[in-house]
Amino acid sequence: RRAVNNSSTETYRKESIDRISNMLQRNDYPDVVIKKLIHQVLDDENKKKIEQNLKKYYLILPYMDEQLCRKVFYILRKQGLLETTRVIFTPGRKLKDILTKSSLHPTKCNKMNITKC
Repeated sequence: RRAVNNSSTETYRKESIDRISNMLQRNDYPDVVIKKLIHQVLDDENKKKIEQNLKKYYLILPYMDEQLCRKVFYILRKQGLLETTRVIFTPGRKLKDILTKSSLHPTKCNKMNITKC
């Protein structure tokens, strides 16, 4: 894995993999095990590249209850969007926020007790 991650070019990557496989062969590792390890590392690397190329979408929804959250994830999974969509559930508005925002703000009319503004 280190040979793949730390190589700057494709040529260096191949050389590093060859060097490691030769070292493992000299230490009497079976060829089947060496090929399996190399195959796993290269497959993981390819999966990472594919995931990076996928466009990610972010969806921010208010949290209502667990049942609704599961329903959202079910629909995304059913439509095949779960891999590319990140869902964030934010806490809903609190009573304090609702009451604070709905309070009257003083205006010139309120301060002077004028009937017409």
